[in-house]
Amino acid sequence: MNLGLHLKHNSTNRGPVADKNSALADDHLNLYGKYMTDKIKVSGDIQYDRNQYYFYGYKSTPKTDTLDRKNIKQVLNLVQFGVGFENIAANPRVDYALKTRIKTLKTHLSVAETDWESNFDTYFPITEKFTALLSADAYMTQRTDSININERRNMFMVKPTFKFNTDYLTITVGLKALNEFEENTKLNYTRGFPTADITYKHPSGIAYFVGYDGDFERHTFNGFLQENRFLAQQTNLRNTEKSREIYLGLKGEMPSTLSYHLKTSYNEFKNLYFFNNDAIDTSRFLVLYDSTKVKVWSANMQLSYNPTSIWRTNLNVNYNKYQQNQYEKAYHRPNVVISWENTLVFTEKLIINTQVYYLSNTYSKNIQSNVLKKNSNIIDLNTEIDYLFSKNLTAFVRINNILGKKYERFSNYQQQGLNFLVGMNFSF
Repeated sequence: MNLGLHLKHNSTNRGPVADKNSALADDHLNLYGKYMTDKIKVSGDIQYDRNQYYFYGYKSTPKTDTLDRKNIKQVLNLVQFGVGFENIAANPRVDYALKTRIKTLKTHLSVAETDWESNFDTYFPITEKFTALLSADAYMTQRTDSININERRNMFMVKPTFKFNTDYLTITVGLKALNEFEENTKLNYTRGFPTADITYKHPSGIAYFVGYDGDFERHTFNGFLQENRFLAQQTNLRNTEKSREIYLGLKGEMPSTLSYHLKTSYNEFKNLYFFNNDAIDTSRFLVLYDSTKVKVWSANMQLSYNPTSIWRTNLNVNYNKYQQNQYEKAYHRPNVVISWENTLVFTEKLIINTQVYYLSNTYSKNIQSNVLKKNSNIIDLNTEIDYLFSKNLTAFVRINNILGKKYERFSNYQQQGLNFLVGMNFSF
């Protein structure tokens, strides 16, 4: 049996703009545990998050300088409960895993959302080289927002897959059968997405792959808040359909030194979403959807290099080229995202981690003036220094935004400059 408790409180009395009007407070509590036998693992957790912040992205005027902070206040209360069952028996004839999670969100602006998610995965070895797999997912969501929105949205998906595997060739074919239901709009939509992947493993160690896929990206109010917390009330919720993805690439690794993964793909999306400032209140964001077919060319590179025991580095580069239809730009979506992480182990007690993030410039649209705004690119450098007093006690210093850039990930929201956090980790 393993039990754990994670507590966190992080708050600032004054933020990067308008002092107390950009203050924030984040609290986190997570009680988790797992129980294992020779054949089964049972896991569960209870989690509570409270986030308080303000819509400080307004334009400062003599009138707004004296505004009531209650009118720009937002508080998120999120409660989660999850449980899972997983087969861990050695060489099982049939393997399986079942997980379910309930999330309940309530906000200061009278939005409430309950989201229940369940996932089941199993596989059946038919022969030594041939395997059948089955995945099933169920999502049920209920949201209320002021007096105008009371909606129920469900999604169910079944994915049978067959896999043929040899020393040099792996072929996977399957079908995603999906049903989407929305009570208010009377939507009852069923769709199938065929999937296929062929991977050839060259004797040199390089694996070449090519495939075809399609999927649905499910959206909830809580999910959007994790990406952009400055959403307006009565946010329009739709799911994004990836009707087609054609991809190819290669991957491989050199023993204990270098691993790499290169992939390029062509994608077609319906209801691809974007964030843009509200025309009435530019400090809050709307979710916009392109209902036409949006074509996206993507490329991804992942490199991991570990030449010595004292240094390892990871580089991740993502590039997306959007062919716009309904909107002139992919609002607040950067074309290039790069993350570079390094870990230096000076001694058994002293460890330094650094992260560099780069996001290319993004665009937003002022609906009132019909002016397109270009947001500058973002370079963010962070580091963390850990000192291990013992196996159970660690002290750390985390320095964020070392370059002191007051960038805007979302229009009108200047981020905090150089800041640091000092703390300790204790395990028992």
